[in-house]
Amino acid sequence: MSAKSKTVLIAGAGSFGYWNTGDEAILDAMVRDLRSLVPDLNIALVSANPPGTMAAYAVEEIPSQDITRIVHAARASDLLILGGGGIFYDYWGFDPSELLTMSHGGMGLYSGL
Repeated sequence: MSAKSKTVLIAGAGSFGYWNTGDEAILDAMVRDLRSLVPDLNIALVSANPPGTMAAYAVEEIPSQDITRIVHAARASDLLILGGGGIFYDYWGFDPSELLTMSHGGMGLYSGL
């Protein structure tokens, strides 16, 4: 590995406030497995949870409504992981005009990433 620390951005179930045991287990496994492969890995999560919810994972939390920070984090990352659970669903419909706006959510948020 190079001298520069590697960074991964995770967005999806487990980090979006629809907290359930399955999503938490998937997120926990992703973080643990990634850190076992790359011990000095920087991990950022796009989160709709209240600030500090992800503190136990020692990750950077990026608010899901902060488009500027999300775009910056995605560009700065070596890897982007979308997933954990069933993130591509259409329960609430999808308005393409909301991509990468403060109104994004659900399918629009994930497909925007």
